[in-house]
Amino acid sequence: MRPQGDLTICCGYPNNDEIDTTIATLMKKIINDEEIEPDEGIIHQAEGVDLIPANIELSSMDLTLITIMNREKVLDSYISGIKPYYDYVILDCQPSLGLITINALSAADSVIIPVQIHYLPLKGMTQLTKTIGKVRKQINPKLKIDGVVLTLFAKNTNLAKTTEATLSVKEKTE
Repeated sequence: MRPQGDLTICCGYPNNDEIDTTIATLMKKIINDEEIEPDEGIIHQAEGVDLIPANIELSSMDLTLITIMNREKVLDSYISGIKPYYDYVILDCQPSLGLITINALSAADSVIIPVQIHYLPLKGMTQLTKTIGKVRKQINPKLKIDGVVLTLFAKNTNLAKTTEATLSVKEKTE
């Protein structure tokens, strides 16, 4: 769910802008009520992990979704069709709260939030948890937060200690 396609590139597709069918292609087909073949756009890798690639084409999706009825559920209508074939479907989202991310939250059962131990990412996490609460209340009542993964964690810094303690207290109260 990232227009720069970092995960696609890391999975061995450095020329991700040359891939014919991506998550953006599939979302456009849903918007246009076009049929999607069951395996369409899914790259089956030898390691047993399937991938629906992303590329720069996804960057225009936020603008496309603005005018669409039921815009928060476009991705969910696709993901709900493939979920029965998988143990897990992981949606790697960008750290913004646009309609692409709202679509991912609408389609998800749970969220794992990676957070850098720095002031601004921590502040962004507060906004994200508020957004998750709104999505849970208005769009996807089953959505839950499964956890927070601290990244770039240097345990000996005061910020890391404070952050870890704050998150532990929050976790116990939720």
